[in-house]
Parts: sequence; structure tokens; C-alpha cells
Amino acid sequence: MAKLQASALALRPSSTGIIEFGQKIWTEWSAKSLKIWKLSHGGQGNFTEEERQGFLASRIALMHQDTGKGQGEKFSEKHAGELFFLCHGNSPQLIGQFTSETSPSDKGEGWLQRSYRILKSAQRTDRYTANSKLWSPQGNSTFWRVGEHDLPEFEETLLKPFFGMDLGELAALAGVTTEDAPAAPILAQPQSSNLRKFPSAPLSTNLILYGPPGTGKTYRTALEAVRLCDRLDKSDPLSQHGIRRRELRDRYDQLVDAGRIEMITFHQSYSYEQFVEGLHPVTQHKAKPDGGTSEVSGHSGEISSGAIGFHLEPNDGVFKRFAIVAERSETSEPYVLIIDEINRGDISKIFGELITLLEPDKRLGQPNALTVKLPYSGATFGVPSNLHIIGTMNTTDRSIALLDTALRRRFEFRELMPRPDLLDPVDGIDLAKLLTLLNERIEYLFDREHQIGHAYFLGCGSKDDLDKVMRHKVIPLLAEYFYEDWNKVAAVLGDADEGEGDRTGGFLVRRALQPPAGIGGFAASGLRFRWSVRDDGFDYAKLQ
Repeated sequence: MAKLQASALALRPSSTGIIEFGQKIWTEWSAKSLKIWKLSHGGQGNFTEEERQGFLASRIALMHQDTGKGQGEKFSEKHAGELFFLCHGNSPQLIGQFTSETSPSDKGEGWLQRSYRILKSAQRTDRYTANSKLWSPQGNSTFWRVGEHDLPEFEETLLKPFFGMDLGELAALAGVTTEDAPAAPILAQPQSSNLRKFPSAPLSTNLILYGPPGTGKTYRTALEAVRLCDRLDKSDPLSQHGIRRRELRDRYDQLVDAGRIEMITFHQSYSYEQFVEGLHPVTQHKAKPDGGTSEVSGHSGEISSGAIGFHLEPNDGVFKRFAIVAERSETSEPYVLIIDEINRGDISKIFGELITLLEPDKRLGQPNALTVKLPYSGATFGVPSNLHIIGTMNTTDRSIALLDTALRRRFEFRELMPRPDLLDPVDGIDLAKLLTLLNERIEYLFDREHQIGHAYFLGCGSKDDLDKVMRHKVIPLLAEYFYEDWNKVAAVLGDADEGEGDRTGGFLVRRALQPPAGIGGFAASGLRFRWSVRDDGFDYAKLQ
């Protein structure tokens, strides 16, 4: 440590006193004996560029066991938790922390590999030229420790310019408090203190919540997103309907603001270019002789031929941008992408070749990790393990049976059906019984996927509230379900009968129509009715 102190004091500015400078340095370093190793993936023809990018995407560190000067043995002996910085040749790429012991690699005989997590990606990846010491990217070594006396130079020539941080920040980021006991990464925590965590991070979640409208898919999506981001146990009271709902919403908003939850909506025209990547035009203005640039004016005669041009550049889509953010997370904290109305999009067109990468065991860092080469940018891309996907689908739009088969194989499907038991009586009206009767009749006349959800009635505090829901939401929805076949709508509402005259039911009014002259009377044309919704309050007793 004396050598480190001497080296650090040698960097003291002349305007700063020894005591002041010493306090600044040793406050950060006195309790830390930071060890960090250089690891090189490059040189001597051992790695192709494609291999390097593939290992980078998979977070796999490799080295041959016979590497000279005992470097192979050192690589094998290091325990999980050791820090290192990775170079591709002379170019720094990232600072990582080993998360596994060594194991044989399928690269070939004698090759060893181990997984790692990224603490910090390089802000720049140009060549390092400050020195050629063995610990530096330019040094003639593969796996070499930065010595104690070299830590100040390592900080000034590599850590600060390439990663934008100092040794104290690196130690805090890695959780290093002693030489041999790196702490677990610090994860974002919810404000409540009684929420339980999983003992370890689960595999990536691919989940689709499906059901009729009004069955709580939006609430359940927010719940699942918060649970995944904060690594909460499923038995946490947040999972009970109506309990701490405001707290759930606040936490969800915090995670959205932090960029850890992203929400998009699929539709019929949604494309691969919007979701993964595409090309977008970039205009080019030719310089004018006076040094300005050509501009478009209202007079076409003022525009010279070829004054404005454009070229196409790759443009990242929502999923690719979000996946890159998740992959570069310095603490591997969970990220959640919510895809609303996932069944309304053309899945094969939107996901393209990425559909295979969604499988949990094909994610980066997993045993069967896969990457693909994207068509527009040519970049190597994989889906990180800390990116979870939650989709929602309304079964009135499309049945699960009609979903893309590849999507169904890769997602867990969780059905959300109406919950009449969550409804309390209102002004003597049994809402649970009301909803049950409506849905039993809908299922008989149509199918179970077009039932009405309990969420329509949760906000009803009086009969007037209930009347508004029935008039403006439920009855129009029934008319849409049955394609304006009001006889079936009346049957669901209990207003149907076999009579031939006018009738006022609990919800609908039926008036018989007289045939125009010359049509041939009732016998020729059959009975015709005009249906309308009652203007006054509804009579729920007639629904029985």
C-alpha cells in the first residue's frame, strides 16, 4: 500500500496541500484494496471479429489454459466477483465482474470460459496509447492484474477518459468493501419495507395476459411489471386486488420515469422497422457559393437541380433501443417491455428473426444464448436476460387459437376472466348476480370470450352510476357483439318475449312497425320492430 500512496501523492496538484489531497484520496481508498485485471480478446489471430462480437453479446469471457506466464492458470483460479476490464486489441470495451467459475468452452480444446456482468460499458472505444505496460490495453499480455502502484495511472489514463469514472466510483459500483468479498449489486428498491424478494433472479418472463374486456388486464399488467422490476414474491400483498393500489400505481410511475418500464401498442400497420430497426432518410443540403446552404423557398425557380439530396441510415426501433438499455444496465436490474394489444399486430412481420431469441434459454448469458445479424445495420444483436416482456390481448378481437404458433410456444398465457365476487351490492342491486346472469346469457348466445368484465362495475356507488354504465358501455358493447341483432341483445338483458306488440322492458323499449302500403302486410313481410334504450331509469328486477 505504501507504493500506492507514494504514486498517488505524486499526482498531487501543486495548489493542493498534502493533507487536503490525502483526505480526498484515502477517504475513497482506505477501506478498499481494489483488484482489477486486464483481459484481452484479440491479437495473435485467436479471435475473429464475429467471434468477439458474439462473445461480447453473450457476456462470455474466454482464455486458453496454456496462455504463457501463468496467465491461463490465473484466469482459471480467479473466483466469481473479481473485476476486469475487457479489450478488443488495444480498444477498451467494458468493465465487468465475473459471475461464474471457469468451464470448458466449445471454441476448442484447452479453451476456458466464464460468464460476467457488465458494470460499465466504455464511453469510447478508440485505441489506448498512453503506455505499453502489461496491464494496459497496449501491453503484450492477455490476463494481467493492474498493480497497486499503477492504480493512479490506470485511473488517469484509462478509467476516467474511457469510462468517465474514478476508482472510488468503480469500487462503489462493484460493491467492493474488502479485497476478497465483493458485495451483491445494489438494486432499485420499492419504498415499502415488507416486500419479499426472490432468492435469485428468475429466468426471463414472457407473459401474455388475455381475457374479455374489463377483466383487469391493465391493473394486472402494472402489478406484474412492478413485481418483476423489484423482484417481488408472487405472494406479496400487492397481488391481492384493491390492496395498496395507490402504492402500486406510484411505484409503476417511478419505474416508467426511471426508464425501466416501456409500453407500446401493436396495430395492423405496426412493422419490423418500427419495432427492431429500419432505414430513415437524412437530408443533405449542398453548400452555396457564398458559404450558405441551399434552402427550399416558395418559388420553384429558385431551387437548383440537385440542391437537396438524402441518404438512408439505420434507425433503431423501440425494442432494439430498450434491449440495448437493459443489456448495458450496470447492475443487471430487470427491465419490462409491455406490449398492449399484442394480438392485433402481425407477429411474424413485427418480430422477424428475433422470435427465436425470446426464449429464456436463448437470452444473452444463458447456456444456449443466440445472437443474430440484423439486416439493415449488420450489427450483432441478442436479447438480454434481464428484459421481460408482458403482452395483453382482448379475446373479443382474436382467439388465442388464431395467434402465431411461434409466439404461443414462447409465451406463458394467463387467462383473466370476470370476477363477480369482487362486486358489492349497490342500492339493493346485487351486482355480482347481475354480472353472472349477463355473462351466462352471452356465453350461451355467443361464446365465453365475449363476456363482460367486472371492471365496468367497480366504480359504481349508486343506481345512477350503474345506469350510466349500462346505458353508455354495456348495452352498446352488446349491440356490437351481436351486430345490431337487438333480439339477442334483448335476450341478454331479459327483455325478450314471443309477443307481437309493443313492450317496455327493464332496459329496452320495443315498438312494432307497420308495413308501408303495397308491401303485402304482416303475413308477407313478417314482424318488424324498432328497438330503443329506455330514457328513464332501468328496472333491474326484470333482468331475472
